[in-house]
Amino acid sequence: MEHTAISALRATAIDGRAHNVFYRLEQLEKLHRSLVRESLALLEAIATDSGNTASDARIEFVLTAHTVKEQYARLDPKIELRNEYAIANGENADTLRFENNSKALPGILRRVISELDHDAVCIVQDSTKDLAFPDSTLQVLQNEHNSQPRLSLISTATRAIAVINRDAEFDEAAKYLINAGFAFRGRSPYAPDLVLVNEFAKKDFLHALVRQSISASAESEQVNISPGKGRLEGQSLKQLITQYQDDRGAKLISQNVNGAIFEISRRSTSILNDKVTSPLLLVQSFTSMDDAIDLANNHEAPLLAAYHFGSPRAAKYLSQFIPAQVTFVNHVPFQILVGPAFPLDHPVDPQTRYPAKLFTRPSPTFTAAKNKAELIVHISSAEKTDEREAALHEAFDEATASIQLKKRTKQSTTSFGFFEQAFGEHRN
Repeated sequence: MEHTAISALRATAIDGRAHNVFYRLEQLEKLHRSLVRESLALLEAIATDSGNTASDARIEFVLTAHTVKEQYARLDPKIELRNEYAIANGENADTLRFENNSKALPGILRRVISELDHDAVCIVQDSTKDLAFPDSTLQVLQNEHNSQPRLSLISTATRAIAVINRDAEFDEAAKYLINAGFAFRGRSPYAPDLVLVNEFAKKDFLHALVRQSISASAESEQVNISPGKGRLEGQSLKQLITQYQDDRGAKLISQNVNGAIFEISRRSTSILNDKVTSPLLLVQSFTSMDDAIDLANNHEAPLLAAYHFGSPRAAKYLSQFIPAQVTFVNHVPFQILVGPAFPLDHPVDPQTRYPAKLFTRPSPTFTAAKNKAELIVHISSAEKTDEREAALHEAFDEATASIQLKKRTKQSTTSFGFFEQAFGEHRN
């Protein structure tokens, strides 16, 4: 049955119906209408399967429906029809893999997807490795790391780290990090795995974390939460706290129904390299920005995300030496907490997890020669040898002429850091 569906997808890809902008608009409108019709069932299924609060489930649904509407709004028929002659948008047909399990959400999503063109979108249960996909297939792998086909959008949840400098707004930073660490039961790939704070600011920042944690807990108490949903059960949280205290030497600073805050004092502990998947905030102090850089980079893989709180100058310095797929200064966008990690080796747009351009194959068409091409045509089309040599000599002189240096104005140096200024002064 699945292989028959795959054959239908191949036929759809060949006929290129998804190139038509009105077809795509129709499918997006159907998808949004189906999501709205199943919204109550989806909300209940999300909360049941994930254990998240009703509020978190609603946020997940809102962002999903909003993304569909946003993609619809971005499709301009006039522009798309014009681009149709300059770019091949790929042979679009989609296969979605839903595992066969007892969760509630997959069954409802099947009903939602069934509203779309069956020849363009199909659902399978087998691993995609067992299906006969063509080599040109683009696979979206949300829980993989490597050893995958060349044409893949791979998401892998490496670590996320926050750095709090002495000049940061502590309460603002604490509010962002409590929200990021405790929302969705701490299971977002972008929840901070480690919070580094300047040793002279540690006490004030820990107080800010406790204040914001109490405030967030009070707000959650006002939201209707079904029994057993939206928070760790008391025993599970107690076991986590015991494990970190007794077995791993962490100091408990605060706990409530949403999660717990720990202070890490020993740098030798393996906690500093953990990928945290529970509502826990682990706080470690640093002595200088270079010390923070060493602590943040004490791991093989580049960071998934870095959050720098403090002055723009300090954030610029840290972001230069702490490699991360994406860096945010003085905030943590809430929307990135929903869904898988952004695909590796592609620019991150916090507003859109999978922009349409990731699924297109550029195939530009040029109707006239320009710049260097015109120069070569002029040289090669010269009828006489002496004319060709003269044109080539002129082109050679132009290519080897000194570059006209752009002088740096005195005012522009204020935007550079200490090392960049020293480099510029040395050259001048």
